[in-house]
Amino acid sequence: MGMTPSGNTVSNKQHAVENQPRFSEPQVLVAPIVFDTRISGFLFSSIVLEMDAKAKADLSLPVEMILQDRYLAFVVGNPEFLFPRSPRFDVLKFKEGLKSLVNSTVGAQLVNSVYVSDVNFLATDEARRKQTLRSVWLQERTKRNEPASKSKPKESH
Repeated sequence: MGMTPSGNTVSNKQHAVENQPRFSEPQVLVAPIVFDTRISGFLFSSIVLEMDAKAKADLSLPVEMILQDRYLAFVVGNPEFLFPRSPRFDVLKFKEGLKSLVNSTVGAQLVNSVYVSDVNFLATDEARRKQTLRSVWLQERTKRNEPASKSKPKESH
């Protein structure tokens, strides 16, 4: 006796495929770290969201815009993430806080998981030094690439 797949099994498989979680494109986000009314540096994070496909389809705004906005709202002024004054970076708290904020903003269970592949802090004074070095390097490269003067000195006889 051979078994044939029932229509219900095919329907269940199709339903499971349609409801697979979707991933956002990796996004590098930047937020200033504000402490005592001044910017102490910048937090760079590379983030991917695992999202519910149906909830994503119902969004009226691109998820990238929502993530950037909520990232800024979450990081700026958050006492848990005041670099370099924070004793340690709590990745789980960071991921859960961002997930909760995005979900509450869209009013649905959009984000299932937040994946963070990089978190880097760049102090403001270090950024200024690197910018100065880059500026000097660019000026030197430009001078090296300028063609030599085409006019030759006149020879006297």
